[in-house]
Amino acid sequence: MTVSDTLTATSQTLPHPATTSATAIKNTFTSSLASFAKYVRNVTTSAAGTGTAYSYNSINYYPAGVTAKPGDILEYILVSTNSGSGPVSAAVVTDVLPTSYVTLKANAYGSGKEVQYVPDSTVPATFSLFSAAAGDDAAVYVTSTLTVNVGGVTPPIPPAAGGTIAAGKSVLVLYQITVKTLPRGQDRQQCTTFLTEYNTATSAVTVTAISSVASFAKYVRNVDDIRRRHRNGLLLQFD
Repeated sequence: MTVSDTLTATSQTLPHPATTSATAIKNTFTSSLASFAKYVRNVTTSAAGTGTAYSYNSINYYPAGVTAKPGDILEYILVSTNSGSGPVSAAVVTDVLPTSYVTLKANAYGSGKEVQYVPDSTVPATFSLFSAAAGDDAAVYVTSTLTVNVGGVTPPIPPAAGGTIAAGKSVLVLYQITVKTLPRGQDRQQCTTFLTEYNTATSAVTVTAISSVASFAKYVRNVDDIRRRHRNGLLLQFD
C-alpha cells in the first residue's frame, strides 16, 4: 500500500516563510500474509491419494485419501507460504503427532536426522537436515509436538524466535512417521479414533489406517450323529 503526502516545513523564526514540497512524498507500507498446507504420501506402498497433489522432487504428496496399514511409513510435507508484500518474521512451524498410533521415524534422512528443511521451495536441491533432539539445530521434538523454526537458510535454534520468510516465498518441512500395529480386538474402535485424531492433528490431511491383525475361529458339527438323534426323537444341544 502506498500513501502520498505533501510536506510543509515552517521556520520558527521570522522572516522565513513556510516551504511546501513540490512533489508528493510517498510512504510505502508492506504486509505479510502467511498460509499453511500439509500433504502426505505413503513411502511404503506409493499408493496415490486424492485431491490436488503437491509435487516435490518429482514425487507427489496428497492432501487427502492416503491409506496406510501398520508398519507403513508415511512422509509429510508442510508448506508455509508468504503471499504478502512484506516479510513474515519469527516464523515457526509446529505439528502434533497422534502418538497412540504413530511414531516419528528416527534417522529418516540419515544418521540422527529426522527433519528435512527447504528454505526456498523453488530450489529443492538446497536443503538442511535437522535432528529431533533439542538444542542442536532449528528442530525439536518433545512430547508428540514437532517444532521447527523456519525462514532463511539457517533458522535460529529454539527457543529463540524463528527466521524470516521473504515475500512471495515458500519454505518446506518434511518428516516421516511409522504407523503402529493396532491391538487385537480393538481394530475398528482404534481405527475410528485414529482417523479423528489424525484429521485434527494434520489440518485436513486424512490417513486411513487399515489393520493387518486378523482373527481365526473354527467350528465343527457331527452330521451323522444329529440325524441319528433326530430319528430317535432326541435332539441335544452342545455348547
